[in-house]
Amino acid sequence: AEGTELGRLGKLLAAQGRIGEAREALRRGEALLREVGDQLGLAILLCESGCTELAVNDLDAARTALAAAETVARAMGLGSQSEAGRAIAALRATLD
Repeated sequence: AEGTELGRLGKLLAAQGRIGEAREALRRGEALLREVGDQLGLAILLCESGCTELAVNDLDAARTALAAAETVARAMGLGSQSEAGRAIAALRATLD
């Protein structure tokens, strides 16, 4: 799905230090995933967004992304062993 690919692109751009472009890719990916109802992909992308925000020390934005990912995962009944659950736990651990 295009939204998932934009999430991957955002992660890659963030790793290259291209934060503005990363944020834009992640924002567009989030919108597409919400539009098509891909909740699992959305939860993972939100964690990637949180990691991007951590890279520039925007802790408030990272916490907001984490909370959104947790809300999506909870609504889907995703457990801690799911891909999204592991991404959430990793982001939470980094924020703690």
